[in-house]
Amino acid sequence: MTTPPINLTQLEYQEISNNIKNYIKDQSDFTDYDFEGSALASIVDMLAYNTHYHILFQNILVNEMFLDSAQKIESLSSHAKVLGFTVQNRTCASALLRISNVNQNSGVSAFSRLVGTKTNNTTLNFYTIDDVFSVDDGNDSNDLDMIDVRVYEAQTAVINQTFPVDVEKQSIFLPDKNIDPSTVRITVDGVVYYRANSTGPSPYTNENIFYIENVTSGFDIIFPSRMDGIGTELTVDSEIKVSYLVPSGTNGNGASSFTFPVEPPSPATSQIGTGGLITSTGTSSGGVTTPSMDSLKQLITKTFASQDRFVTKSDIKTALVNEGYATSMDNVSVESNSAGVVTIETGESDLDAAVEFLNNNGVVGITFVAASSST
Repeated sequence: MTTPPINLTQLEYQEISNNIKNYIKDQSDFTDYDFEGSALASIVDMLAYNTHYHILFQNILVNEMFLDSAQKIESLSSHAKVLGFTVQNRTCASALLRISNVNQNSGVSAFSRLVGTKTNNTTLNFYTIDDVFSVDDGNDSNDLDMIDVRVYEAQTAVINQTFPVDVEKQSIFLPDKNIDPSTVRITVDGVVYYRANSTGPSPYTNENIFYIENVTSGFDIIFPSRMDGIGTELTVDSEIKVSYLVPSGTNGNGASSFTFPVEPPSPATSQIGTGGLITSTGTSSGGVTTPSMDSLKQLITKTFASQDRFVTKSDIKTALVNEGYATSMDNVSVESNSAGVVTIETGESDLDAAVEFLNNNGVVGITFVAASSST
């Protein structure tokens, strides 16, 4: 029996079936067989189906092995882990608010609830995620302050919930894959821990950190004590309290009117008072239900390349997206028309906050300014 020529360009099901039939017809043992009506036709169909199935499977498998060609979010998450990037399945819509006419030395505690209303009268729950404090409003004629705060939409808010420790892995598990990782806040035995990644602060210089890893059914929170000799080792008696938000995604966009249903608790010496006036600089935006695969592929590689530095235009755009000051790298404009001065435009309502973030974390010798104030 001769070896048939293999045509690797004919990989469709019918082409594979025809090649098998032609090969068998050339054998003297099958000269008088009817391939369209005999039982042999079923065997040929089965062989063609099996071959075609495995070709498709191998093609998909190879594609998922590389970040550029991956089509499944699970594969992308796996590749991102190697580069220190956590893929989030949903993103909270947010809005920047100013609360005027508040009492001096007041504030709003983390995870205080507000109600946001859309133009169609749909109401949504929004939350602060950090303690905020009042500042002087600049009006010498009164003794009142103001508060600028960013609030985040959520369909579910988990606040100060205690989670059991996996002592062996020095980690805890958050059982919801729709958590927005940027809203996770953690205390261990009353000590505040801060989120880090592989390009961020070293655990050797800051032990009070945690890492977030996207897994199949939720998120793993990993503590540096997993590595020998770093940080305080967790035990079954360690009290780990976690707060986080689960957003509704794009449904959270479009809220423009905000109120506190009750006066919020304050981390300062006094509450804001009943005369506080909440104003918004724009509607809530940035909520994402399903992440864009193409945008994620770009953001993952750019985040790793930047190594938490703000040197190139790509570094700056990546940082603003990762910190929530822009929804996409394509929305960020970075220009430098004079030495040492970089002009930023994001198309978002809190451009000034984005510029402040860059100036606080940028390299020495570079000043960032908002596009509206650069002229």
